Amino acid sequence: MDGKINPGAGGNVSQDCDPDGDEAIASSLDLQVIHVELSERRGKRGDCFPVAACSIATVEGTAAPICNLARKLLALGVDPARHLSIWRGRTKCFHDVPVGRWAELTVKEGQSSPVFAPYVPFSGIPVASQRAKSGVRHE
Repeated sequence: MDGKINPGAGGNVSQDCDPDGDEAIASSLDLQVIHVELSERRGKRGDCFPVAACSIATVEGTAAPICNLARKLLALGVDPARHLSIWRGRTKCFHDVPVGRWAELTVKEGQSSPVFAPYVPFSGIPVASQRAKSGVRHE
């Protein structure tokens, strides 16, 4: 599988879905599914910031908004077995995948496009710059 990690068995479905179809009815009956809407917000200089939002939380301005939203949901006490249903407008972007699985991932640059990769949390230990290590003060 050329080093890429798919969050779900089917990975990216990227297909138009009819919100009134059978899939929408099944999802609305399953209270374990959290609907996530992907969008973009424009900054003052025209910059584009990705946004992932659901009824519980919102994450914006990161390279991996779905993964970061999943980690935020876990921090808020959401069951890791609950599924996220990821949508951009009327298009379902990914198969429903548990919050816990999304939280284990991040997005890295691949050879030709971004790819999912295992998430490694920041250790919290600050790393000194070469200038700080040498003791040279810049004023």
